[in-house]
Amino acid sequence: MGRGRVKRSEARKIAEKNLCKTFGDRISNLLDKRYPDTARNYPAFKILEKIEPDKAKECETNLDKADAVHRIINWIGGRSMPYSISILLDICDLLDCEQGYLLGIQEDYHRGIISASTETGLNDES
Repeated sequence: MGRGRVKRSEARKIAEKNLCKTFGDRISNLLDKRYPDTARNYPAFKILEKIEPDKAKECETNLDKADAVHRIINWIGGRSMPYSISILLDICDLLDCEQGYLLGIQEDYHRGIISASTETGLNDES
């Protein structure tokens, strides 16, 4: 294997780690705003209800819920990412945010508010 290929592989790992961290930080921030003062697993369970409603309905105990939301907690903690675009879109729908924000492409979580304020000259509250 060539030296350039090894460098690209390492760069890819670093980029993926940074993307996971950015995604985790941003989703955590939005969940804190949307579900303040809730139990640790509650926001993750709300995501589970959105992306896998049948699985969420099967949870009868707190232990069931904790097991079901384990991978979502990893997303929030910046350790991994959703494995499909449809899940990303469901999360964005639940949190009313843009995909680009969660992926670190844009700094503002909701393009509609930013575009409207830019066009009208009014602030977000107006």
